[in-house]
Amino acid sequence: MRSHHGPPTLPGRDARAPTERVRAGRTAHRERPAARREVRFWSRETSVRANKEIDVEITIGVQNQARELVLESDQTAAEVTAAVTKALESGSVLDLTDHRGRRVLVPTAAIGYIEIGSEEQRKVGFGPL
Repeated sequence: MRSHHGPPTLPGRDARAPTERVRAGRTAHRERPAARREVRFWSRETSVRANKEIDVEITIGVQNQARELVLESDQTAAEVTAAVTKALESGSVLDLTDHRGRRVLVPTAAIGYIEIGSEEQRKVGFGPL
């Protein structure tokens, strides 16, 4: 049994095969490192939303349900409060729209509680809060 004294190889690669031509007539003894790819940590949607107004997070607790409804709205806290008050006084359906344009309809008889988050902008990064 012969031992292999060369560099470790990847599965499916022949250890004796040249990996890449560096210059005409010369063969590289090792592979060049792969080109680095640009890594994006956020999408275009989030970067566009970062420049818009601050969203308000709304949490709605529904009676006899274990889960709560959570949505982010482009409306201000005052506008959401006015919509909730109007729906509760009239006994109709609470109609809210989130930042993506989806509508949430909740019958006022089924509402357990509503929590309206602050309008503060979220801090991003590693600096002090």
